[in-house]
Amino acid sequence: MQLNYYELQEDNDWIRLYLELAVATTNRGTIRDLDDLSNLKIIQVAIDTTPQDVDLVFNRTYFAIVYIQYKDSCEARVGKDVDRVAIVRRAFDEQRGCFSLVGKTLRLPKE
Repeated sequence: MQLNYYELQEDNDWIRLYLELAVATTNRGTIRDLDDLSNLKIIQVAIDTTPQDVDLVFNRTYFAIVYIQYKDSCEARVGKDVDRVAIVRRAFDEQRGCFSLVGKTLRLPKE
């Protein structure tokens, strides 16, 4: 199996949107309307477009997993300024015309 993995060098709007969606989804029960997501700082982005364990020929479903390493300095969300990672799975089903994003954030272990 060939790995289709690459890093993005520049920050762009859709990566920022994916990050904000993952943070909002993970913190759904604790985030308030007034919490500001503008303090999220993207450090590194990698995308894995390796085919998943599905029949891509017949289903015509396309996947990508986006890994976003970022820093969140909002004490209400993370307690203190820590490095975190957002993992977002993007899928598009051509037959059904469905597009989905599923995301979650995790704390990076300290080295």
